[in-house]
Amino acid sequence: MILALVCSIGCSVYGDIRIVNYDQDYDVYVITDNSIPDLKVKKVDSFPNEPGEWSINKKIQSDYKIRFVKNKADADFTIKYVDRNYGC
Repeated sequence: MILALVCSIGCSVYGDIRIVNYDQDYDVYVITDNSIPDLKVKKVDSFPNEPGEWSINKKIQSDYKIRFVKNKADADFTIKYVDRNYGC
């Protein structure tokens, strides 16, 4: 039997994140209930170099451009903001 691990796209999204309304790299839905997200995100001010660490800013040269969507079905992946135990 072969087991395959499926990793969310969101696991590879970390670093400097810019929130946009168009021309996004990914559409993201923020979970606010007790559902399990694809990625647990911790907002950091500097050195966002691990999965789940996002430094949200307005830099033109960000690592990723994210657009928040209102419908989970429209999202490439889901996130939940956390203070600890971030990542996939």
